[in-house]
Amino acid sequence: MKFVVTRTSSNTRPCDGVRSIPWVKAESLYKDWSGVNLHVNLKEWYKDGWDHKTTPFTWGTYLERKVMALHWVKEFETLDELIEFIRRVGIVVLRPATLNEPPEIEIYDDFRE
Repeated sequence: MKFVVTRTSSNTRPCDGVRSIPWVKAESLYKDWSGVNLHVNLKEWYKDGWDHKTTPFTWGTYLERKVMALHWVKEFETLDELIEFIRRVGIVVLRPATLNEPPEIEIYDDFRE
């Protein structure tokens, strides 16, 4: 099974034995009618990615786009290989697959909220 491998402390190559692959990632953003947006400048939002969609609601707008992301991937043939990998890298956080993302192993080596 293939897992995306990330590291809490860094966006660079998380460990040895992973390979990089490009991945189409869906991103979304909610903007209320007051114009308040705590996360992204809208001009910058529209500069990146493709297939931008806007869905108006009575309380605001839901924005979607697709962007190209680089994922570090590790494939495990057996459960024993996965367990050995976890023993080697230390504490991990496992996330199940979603509609847009494969399952993920986050090497938890730094604090995050």
